[in-house]
Amino acid sequence: MNNIYLIVGCSGSGKTTIVNTLEEKYKLKSIQSYTTRPKRSDSETGHIFISDEEYDKLENILACTEFCNYRYCATAEQINESDLYVIDPAGIESLKAFYKGDKQFKIIYIKSDITTRYERMRFRSQKSGKQYLEAVEETLNRIVHDSAKFYKYEHEETPIDLVVNNGWNDDIPHVAEQIYRFIEQCEKE
Repeated sequence: MNNIYLIVGCSGSGKTTIVNTLEEKYKLKSIQSYTTRPKRSDSETGHIFISDEEYDKLENILACTEFCNYRYCATAEQINESDLYVIDPAGIESLKAFYKGDKQFKIIYIKSDITTRYERMRFRSQKSGKQYLEAVEETLNRIVHDSAKFYKYEHEETPIDLVVNNGWNDDIPHVAEQIYRFIEQCEKE
């Protein structure tokens, strides 16, 4: 592909679920970014979980970002070999600053209302073993953190190539199809 499609959205917006659908249904390849964060569950996808020591040995690092004292990144090789990348705004800025390859960036923003995101994150947190109040606190902290981090995206004050809504009742295959149609169009240009 000529482009790398950067999937960005607040916590709980459904980014990983949508990307998993795009991989399964349309055979697109997403980046499994490196992170020093522990897994939330044994079946969690989207990252390669490594230690701080392993992270420090990575080469050709791009799209670096930090969240809750955990580091995240991808390598230039991953960017060149992939179609999709779930990334945050700081990672996008780092990627734009340091990537020297041939791929162009297309930003796809997954928009989801705060109530839907709250319910998804609280459920995910409880499912990983946290008690109700601990899950609520963790979820609310992420919402507060994201309100600043994604402000320009939520208010469309930064360049975005496609905005897709993914609310509580939205059909993930339909959302994925919207994105895939956009990708097909971009690849023809």
